[in-house]
Amino acid sequence: MSTAIVTMQTIQEKIQLLSLQRQEEVLDFIEFLLRKETNGHFLDSTGQQLNQEGPRSRNMLFDWADGPEDPPEPYTSVELQHKANEWRNDDETAA
Repeated sequence: MSTAIVTMQTIQEKIQLLSLQRQEEVLDFIEFLLRKETNGHFLDSTGQQLNQEGPRSRNMLFDWADGPEDPPEPYTSVELQHKANEWRNDDETAA
């Protein structure tokens, strides 16, 4: 048996011992290594280039964030800096 086949079998056996979450981490790591080998391009199992987002791209969800119901009026960058300083000062006085 060739070394490549033995290596693949060993990898498969070890991956099967991992939890599902760890198996997903292994898959993410393999995709990372493939991107490094292909200069950042995502490839499918046949070697064809995929879209820029990659095979397992997901949109981030911020449904956990406790933001206001209605967002406030937009601030300019300077106003936002002043507001951030106010919030920092409020936190410091509360502590």
